[in-house]
Amino acid sequence: MGEIVCVAKPGGYVLITVVNPPKESECMKG
Repeated sequence: MGEIVCVAKPGGYVLITVVNPPKESECMKG
């Protein structure tokens, strides 16, 4: 399984799943 990390970006939080290929999804705010 890939490593999941949540990072703050200009415009909101982004949930990044470190896999091959990497994906980017919206992270829950709060």
